[in-house]
Amino acid sequence: MLTVQNRTLPAQVLVSLRQSGEAYKFAGGFFMLLPSVIFIFAIRKYLFNMWGQISK
Repeated sequence: MLTVQNRTLPAQVLVSLRQSGEAYKFAGGFFMLLPSVIFIFAIRKYLFNMWGQISK
């Protein structure tokens, strides 16, 4: 359950960047997307095999 007192890390980052400038908002968004992009690149071979495409 999400509450105001016990925020998750992405929610806390968004709240802290609310008053920041545009450059800091873009940097925060980039660093929030980075773990998911790394994860997808790490398992792409398995995803391609699951979808029936040939992986390199």
